[in-house]
Amino acid sequence: MVESIIASFRFEGKAGPFGWFDTPMSTNTFTAQSDVILSASRVTVVGQINERSHEVTVSISPGMSMRGVAMDKKPAIFSSISTFARLRQGDTCEVSLSSGGFQEGETVVVTLDVLALDTTVGEVTRVVLQEAEAEGANAVAFGISEASFGHFIIPHRSPTSLEIGPVRFLLVKLNVKPLSFPWFPIAYLDADTEELVFAGNLEMVFTRIEDPSPFPPAVAVVMAQVQVRCRPAMVTTTNDTLQLQFRSAEVLGSASINITDLAAIILAGFGTEEGFRQAVAGYLNDIVISSKTSPLGFVIPAYLESRPLPDYWHRAINMRLDFADFKYKVVHVHGLPITYLFLVFTMHSLGLPPPCFCEEPGPITKDDGDDTILSADNALRLNTRQGRELPDEWKKVLKSGQRTDYTPILAPAQLAAFGISQNAFREVAKPYARAGDHQNKSTSFNAAVYASVQFSWRAELESLTIEADGIKAVIDLSGEGVAKAAVRDKCKRDVLSVSERLRIALQDSSISWRLAIKTTPKEAPRELEMSIQAMATARLGTPDVDLDITGIPPPLDQAINWFIEKVIEGVKGGLSKAASDQLTIRLVTMNELNDSSIRLRYVHHEFFAGEAAVVLGHLFSMVWR
Repeated sequence: MVESIIASFRFEGKAGPFGWFDTPMSTNTFTAQSDVILSASRVTVVGQINERSHEVTVSISPGMSMRGVAMDKKPAIFSSISTFARLRQGDTCEVSLSSGGFQEGETVVVTLDVLALDTTVGEVTRVVLQEAEAEGANAVAFGISEASFGHFIIPHRSPTSLEIGPVRFLLVKLNVKPLSFPWFPIAYLDADTEELVFAGNLEMVFTRIEDPSPFPPAVAVVMAQVQVRCRPAMVTTTNDTLQLQFRSAEVLGSASINITDLAAIILAGFGTEEGFRQAVAGYLNDIVISSKTSPLGFVIPAYLESRPLPDYWHRAINMRLDFADFKYKVVHVHGLPITYLFLVFTMHSLGLPPPCFCEEPGPITKDDGDDTILSADNALRLNTRQGRELPDEWKKVLKSGQRTDYTPILAPAQLAAFGISQNAFREVAKPYARAGDHQNKSTSFNAAVYASVQFSWRAELESLTIEADGIKAVIDLSGEGVAKAAVRDKCKRDVLSVSERLRIALQDSSISWRLAIKTTPKEAPRELEMSIQAMATARLGTPDVDLDITGIPPPLDQAINWFIEKVIEGVKGGLSKAASDQLTIRLVTMNELNDSSIRLRYVHHEFFAGEAAVVLGHLFSMVWR
């Protein structure tokens, strides 16, 4: 994709009370000139004083809100943290803008560009698949961005507790908590070392062992900001499971130690406050070096092992995906470099008949790419969340330009990719495009002529190519049968009978597929089914029916039209049923609980002629919603 400006505006006026500059929504509108995905805004603020930062909110009806910070005279791009909007050609939207940080009465000029989705993740996925195909594999790839990994760094739901200290008197509860997200890029992928790096708060809460209350008061609380390096790894047991394996950790700055009950510290055998502080320094050292001799050495490795991570690859339907390799690639999103981890698999079709999926009644979802992608997000609430200050070491990394602060464009930076090569999709589609039947029909004419026909036909995939506007396939259908006609007497004995072979062929029939991600409510409460699908549209021609004779002898001549009609009717009926029942291919299917964390929601799809098809979805954690 390349940058595309949907609409541009120029606002000029005076800042009002408290230094805010606002525009009315009803007077600023634009009409979409084509189907497009609205993703972000670019804002340039010009006041009468330089070197200031301005909070900016852009609202676009019917439900898109984008908030960010713009410096004087410097363009700033920002998106919603959770929402895209799919605009259809002719859709009209209203726009309003609010910006603060001015002096009352100051002249303000703001230019606004409404931007379409701009990401190279589809193209990069194509390259990854092409590299894998060069090694002789039918390739499938999943691409996950560092911004999505940032969403997976969440606190333990059940922090670990253990007894600690020279005397059995205290418990310590251990947890790793992320820095406030989405304010800060708390995780990034280091392609050079092939590691995931994240910053978080290591929390140690000390309480009395014998305290009977359900929520005992803390004796002391230790908080240390840590940087953790871990390596993504595919662990093969029953399934291929993505895990984060601990590599190293370090404490950023000094730890905060808050003692609220010094008597308990003394009773626990630490002697003095200084003795406790020295012990805490030792505990932190054991944790960050992951000491196997210390009971605290497991804290960070255990935290990493418990991270909720995607596992879509072992939920594939009618195919086996064998893990091949990790690829670290840079993707540009609205001009910013975002590092992605691509998981590459070799695909083996199982060649089984298409499974039967019974659709369950439920409300229509909007994740199939046919309607506006507007989730009712709480962007305003989320953007006002306050958190801890970003560690100085991470500020230096961002200011040096070594890493991208992806938080202003969080939603587009979290796009995940599912890509499948042309060769792989051809193998997947073969059993779905396979159909056939055997039928018998009979009738009588004028109570004297009896006619019957029996025939068999079989349809298979003849060819499949990925084109710029979708996946296209041609069906090869052939069949044969016997047509019989007889003149019968009153006792139903054949007086004159003739039978001939017939042949069936089909021209001008094809299938086209487009990729989508759908969610369907299940019967179980609070449960959804998420599936990555290739949704089919079939175009069926009329079968050709030929008899193996040059002339049609009686009494066949009286039934010839009936023979042809019944064969065509039977073949088209069978093909139509196959098209409705089995041509839509569910590539990946999994059940989601509404209270589970990871979500994948449809945003866009791309096709690369002769090479690959890619579907893009927003991959995020519900914990941050």
